[in-house]
Amino acid sequence: NARGVSRGAQGGRRSLATYPEFLQLRDQATAFASVMASASMLQRTEARVGGGEPEPVGIRLVSASYFSTLGVSAFVGRTLDAPQEPAEGIAPDAVISYEYWQRRFGAHPDAIGRTMTFRGGVVSIVGVTPPSFFGETVGERPDAWIPLAMQATVLPGRNWLRDEPGSVEKLMW
Repeated sequence: NARGVSRGAQGGRRSLATYPEFLQLRDQATAFASVMASASMLQRTEARVGGGEPEPVGIRLVSASYFSTLGVSAFVGRTLDAPQEPAEGIAPDAVISYEYWQRRFGAHPDAIGRTMTFRGGVVSIVGVTPPSFFGETVGERPDAWIPLAMQATVLPGRNWLRDEPGSVEKLMW
């Protein structure tokens, strides 16, 4: 469904993939120049920016290849640009939208290097997207893009990268 959880559907065709399926496709596909993964929905959560009070933010969890596959360079700073998916929990970076940069930081370049603290940990802002980039999903405007590998840090609780052994649910992106 739109939340990315499939409960035993056997229809054959589907538009979402599990994280392990994405990794397999990335490693074994020869017909594509590049592949990327993105969470199937915008996550609304709270973050403390630079140690301030908690504030609502919309985040999109994405693969390390997200921006390069889409051909998007940073307006300021850099994008997520790891050649491989980092190990889970080892990629404490965030790229913020131009709109969020304007609204939250008054377009000051010193936003680069500032931190966003979530319930489970901290990420550092490394870049700002161009003004014309809003992500790959029409109608959703993330404030920040964060590596999939940081899911347990920014959205603690359930591990959305791996299926629970014995569960009929498939967690898809």
